[in-house]
Amino acid sequence: MCDNPLLLTDEQMRKFITEGFLMLQTDLPEQFHQQLTEQLNLVYEQEGNPGNNLLPRIRELQKVFLRYLAPFHSERTRPAPVHVEI
Repeated sequence: MCDNPLLLTDEQMRKFITEGFLMLQTDLPEQFHQQLTEQLNLVYEQEGNPGNNLLPRIRELQKVFLRYLAPFHSERTRPAPVHVEI
């Protein structure tokens, strides 16, 4: 559970809704980003657009997802508790 979730600003939300993506800064080294870009370019050149298969196809991208997005994703997708009276 994330006690201090990183929330998007109103401007970030507007941009994401209108443009369909949002660029966020990471603390990963420049070399990581270069390797990721090379992998992405190779997949696009050899296979075309991977569509929804992007995370399984590009393992390095999974590191970004797990490091920055997974804690927030799991919190938001966890079902709310249900109260049942017997």
